[in-house]
Amino acid sequence: MAVVAAEISPSFGAFLQHEAGVIHRGDFRISESPLSISVEATARLAEAARQMGINSEFPRFADGLLKRAEAAGYAGEEFAALIKVLRQE
Repeated sequence: MAVVAAEISPSFGAFLQHEAGVIHRGDFRISESPLSISVEATARLAEAARQMGINSEFPRFADGLLKRAEAAGYAGEEFAALIKVLRQE
């Protein structure tokens, strides 16, 4: 698992930098990662955690936030559009 984490770290760091730029610019048009992909992936992670009998609090929390973003109409925008839901809290 540590090897996988080490291999994806540079890509994940670049992704976070990109998404921060999207938020800073306020331009949420899809340029790298549509929020809809994360909605589907996070739902699968939450279900996998449940099936494996491991703590699923975080995946369920993330799944809930992403589903709220989808319901608000942000699925066709960049992942960073999630900030719009977070700012409503």
